[in-house]
Amino acid sequence: MGKKRLLLIATALAVIFCLGIFAWALRDTTGPEPTYQGKPLSHWLSAFDPGWGSGATNPPPPPAVSDADTALQAMRDDAIPHLLRKLHYRDAKLKRFILGILSKQKLIKITPVPQYSHFTAYAALSRMGPSASNAVPGLVEYFEHDPSPFPQTAVPNLLGSIGSPAAPAIPTLLKAAAHTNGIVRNNAIRALGKVHADPGRVVPVLASLLHDPDPLVRANAALALGEFKSDAKSSVPALVEQRRKEPHSTNAAFSFNYGTPAGIIWLQPRWSGVGLGTNPNVALIITSALESIDPAAVPESDAK
Repeated sequence: MGKKRLLLIATALAVIFCLGIFAWALRDTTGPEPTYQGKPLSHWLSAFDPGWGSGATNPPPPPAVSDADTALQAMRDDAIPHLLRKLHYRDAKLKRFILGILSKQKLIKITPVPQYSHFTAYAALSRMGPSASNAVPGLVEYFEHDPSPFPQTAVPNLLGSIGSPAAPAIPTLLKAAAHTNGIVRNNAIRALGKVHADPGRVVPVLASLLHDPDPLVRANAALALGEFKSDAKSSVPALVEQRRKEPHSTNAAFSFNYGTPAGIIWLQPRWSGVGLGTNPNVALIITSALESIDPAAVPESDAK
């Protein structure tokens, strides 16, 4: 066999291999993307990608966030399988690497894709709120089977943004509320309040967390109990008792931004909890919780 023939065979095999990699990188195991106004889901997700089009020549402008919100609500259940797939951080990282290599060739034009598909999927699901209820089983599975930082931190936030329709995730969130990682633990505690379901099971756990040595845990537990309102009346004695123990502080109560892309700051690579605060006014938060649960139980010194 001549050298030219061997070279042609080797070239053909290399082309087939590259095409296979290209097809794998662009595959979507959930089938064709849903569309809205003739544009695919990936187009609308670009509204949430801060790095959209970087490195590309004349990339198309992303849609407005408000238009993307409308599109997500219109596609709803058809979009959720794709969003869950894009949420997987490890796959997104590998796909981004391969597409970055393929984009350097001139033979086949590659349309820009979101640089951070796991973050854009996170933003989309969080903005969908309760209408993303069909994502709950997939989110629970993702959390329970992938111990890496992104799903462990992101999933409790997403379940909290979905709210009461995420009630089937209560067992998972209760388990996460005892997590050894403080960020995961605090996110799960707050999510229990946002979901505010199964008070008979959840409220006693939250009440027990009021005595935790970590002030963030105590603050989050009080915030979560306040979400249950009168359904958390059994926690009033624990709240009143802990209110007496908390040191006086002039710090304002910290807050959380559920359901907005701004919440993504919690999920940066170092997982340092940026935005969570370090010295919350637990006494003030407990007072606010008591006002929501049973105003008559608010200590006289705190009554307005």
